[in-house]
Amino acid sequence: MAMAHETTPRVARKRELKGEAILDAATGVLEAEGLDGLTLGRVATAMQLVPGALYRYYGSKDALLAGLQRRAVGQIGAVIEQALAAVEPTKSAAVGALARLLAIARAYASLPERAPQAWHLVGLMLAEPKPLLSPEEAARTMPMLTALLFGVRDALDVAADLKALSKGDAAERTLAYWGALHGVAALGKLKLWAPQLPETRDVTELAAVGLLAGWGADRELIVRARKVVK
Repeated sequence: MAMAHETTPRVARKRELKGEAILDAATGVLEAEGLDGLTLGRVATAMQLVPGALYRYYGSKDALLAGLQRRAVGQIGAVIEQALAAVEPTKSAAVGALARLLAIARAYASLPERAPQAWHLVGLMLAEPKPLLSPEEAARTMPMLTALLFGVRDALDVAADLKALSKGDAAERTLAYWGALHGVAALGKLKLWAPQLPETRDVTELAAVGLLAGWGADRELIVRARKVVK
């Protein structure tokens, strides 16, 4: 019995690492062949395994896509949390609230470099108009995505409560803010063909500042907030 307890963490860790390896291989297939080309068979071939070896971890393409999406959301959340933790303390709560929103914007702009696989997957998933997950897998994945969006909504709510922003519909503002950040980051690829275009980070900052100002943020507070965001 003691031996069973001793090896259980090792078995669990081995399974976790194998699951991550499968997701890594699936990401490679996804990047090379797109969503239609992603199959358990192709992932197994990439790993030099028989397809049956994958079914213990992901029983279908739907489950595999859901696993990829959950990992991507987790990676994006980690980048944003690191950016928020790096915001310098300030005596003004209103400035701090705006700084957190600007930190989220800068973190999102950094995703193509800091979390390229997660960014690529999110881009593919958002570009596909039809639902990609079954209701069951979507129900497992949605809480993570919701938590990510709610983090932005809560930051907007705090800023409004502190009068750094005017009162408004936080859900609408969340989608507008997130949509603007994603759109600018997606257009960053244009620099491959037109290197004279401005840096994605600068345009992201411009979009974020424009939205915050449109929602009532004082320009002077925004200037001060930008100085405490790394």
